[in-house]
Amino acid sequence: MELTKYREEIRKASEGEVIGEALFLRLAPAFAPEHHDKLIAMAKLETVTGGLLEALVARHGIEGTDRTTLAGTTESLAASLEGVSWQELMTRLSNGFRPYVAIYDRLEEHARPEDRHALAFLARHERLLLEFVEAELAGDGTTVLEKIDALVAGKASSVSPGGEFGQESEKP
Repeated sequence: MELTKYREEIRKASEGEVIGEALFLRLAPAFAPEHHDKLIAMAKLETVTGGLLEALVARHGIEGTDRTTLAGTTESLAASLEGVSWQELMTRLSNGFRPYVAIYDRLEEHARPEDRHALAFLARHERLLLEFVEAELAGDGTTVLEKIDALVAGKASSVSPGGEFGQESEKP
């Protein structure tokens, strides 16, 4: 993958995490407690993933879209989902996540060595979100939600010796 395209994909992914986190937090209060908590878990996963991508954005000197524009995008998405049922939300998210799984898998495949960890996590998190919404559509996302919680807990608590958020330390 050409470097300009590579950096553009990282920028878009990073911005997508910001929008995803804000969207899930924005939607959560409209749903029953059990669904609210699932959206909060999804938002936490977006937060952790976004933190990993922020390091890549900084390392590559990538300029992102201003926060006001991202907030507007989030509000537009939230408005389009206002009043939908849980099943309809899961259907729309499934349709929305599916193309990103392919994009993020491709980005991971072309990862520079110093970016490999973060981009592998990006691809894994998107596959897990898709797995979750599809499990919810089938009637029970509990097992996948536990995987999300474990992934978030593992990443949120790991800091490399250099202090970079989300980097796992080498294990002998």
